[in-house]
Amino acid sequence: MKKLFVLFSVLFFISCKNTSKESSLIASGNKNIQVEYKFKTFVEVQRKANDYLVFKPCDGATRKLKWNKNNLLEITEKNEDGVKEILKGEYLDNGFRIYITELDYYDFFVYDKKKEIFEVKYTHKSSTPNHYTDLPKFVVDSLNTNNFKLFNQPCIECYTEEQCIALGEIPATKKSKESYKISEYLTHKESKILIKGEEIKILIPFVVEHIDSKGDDVWGKNEISSNLMVKMIRGKKRNLFSVDGEGKCGACPNFSAFYSIDGDLLCYAYSVRVSAYEGKTLLEKGDFEKVMSDYGITNEDLNIQYNHPDTPTYMIRDWFD
Repeated sequence: MKKLFVLFSVLFFISCKNTSKESSLIASGNKNIQVEYKFKTFVEVQRKANDYLVFKPCDGATRKLKWNKNNLLEITEKNEDGVKEILKGEYLDNGFRIYITELDYYDFFVYDKKKEIFEVKYTHKSSTPNHYTDLPKFVVDSLNTNNFKLFNQPCIECYTEEQCIALGEIPATKKSKESYKISEYLTHKESKILIKGEEIKILIPFVVEHIDSKGDDVWGKNEISSNLMVKMIRGKKRNLFSVDGEGKCGACPNFSAFYSIDGDLLCYAYSVRVSAYEGKTLLEKGDFEKVMSDYGITNEDLNIQYNHPDTPTYMIRDWFD
């Protein structure tokens, strides 16, 4: 009986030690991950100009990830919600990991320790279908959201002007200037591709920062990816280069273009993602389908080569500096 009492005393001491308050961004190898992160809700933040804001989409809910009391990961997407059963959790050198299966997991890396921002990455290697792909890139603990300003995405970025007026988001007297065209601010930046010992000059289309008809800043350097990924895609008729750059936030424009082997610009597009399955093109030129047909490349060919480790790849860094 005395030994049993001592055992319970030791267990009680360990339990009290594990529930002591520590910074949510300091990983402890002696601490059960469930004690620190279970029952927490992580809310999306996005970079806007030089700050991070809680982002409220105009066509859906703010994206969230929550480890709930039933050991489930609740996933809130803009247009669809879901849950995944959590297998286990563990600490990493710079964050923590939530396992859905032994092969599928969510990594939460400390991105900004001062602001307590995590970067989220999902790894999917099993044959289990993943229906939830609209993943927030940066999140914070919901208890920390008071330290961030709320950004309501303008209605006009999701709906037509008439729909926004009907929703009461835009006064009927306030309409966009028909004379405004984003293409008027288009310019080109000369850069080069170095691949297989060859230097190929290319022109990258770019919209200079300006104020649009709604009084908003458009395409500041903080929103456009400073690094572009180049891949050589082999076609049945001819080869070409794909050049891609991801926007620095969920509402920032993504760049995608195709160039000939000689560096001629064949087609390009700047677009933003408005939902998990839908994008909105802001500016484009050229016919993507025609280019793929002319070069003998199917969508399957493009997808396989783009994700294959042997595909020749080059990074254009700091291209707009």
